[in-house]
Amino acid sequence: MFADTLRQIPYTPTTAQGRGVIAPIIRVTTHLTSILLDLSALAQDAALDPAEVAPEMEQINEHNAMLLANTPALSADGQIRVTSLKHLITAFATEFPGWDTATQRNNTQDTIHRISAIGAFLDTELANVRDADAGRDV
Repeated sequence: MFADTLRQIPYTPTTAQGRGVIAPIIRVTTHLTSILLDLSALAQDAALDPAEVAPEMEQINEHNAMLLANTPALSADGQIRVTSLKHLITAFATEFPGWDTATQRNNTQDTIHRISAIGAFLDTELANVRDADAGRDV
């Protein structure tokens, strides 16, 4: 059943096809989750080698560049939130190497939580789902 259902959902993993609002946000989140998994696997006092996350950061920056914040599909508030998310992701990718491991872990989790909040907002904004919930108060 899994394989049959999987084939029913098209998947074209090229950045050129990731332009928009929701697709780039989801793709950034997958790379952030990968970084979080790497951080979680470290011993408490170990550091993450910047070279290990460089490919993820490159992908995060590519997908973030494809994120359309000023689209008429979003309200003014939506454009502000998505623009803020773009800035947050840019700051994350830029500042990450300078953080200690605990800060990297906390800031990665916080970024994922903010993306969840944006996702719930977009449910309301784009799909008119009025009881969307990010799963956590932010």
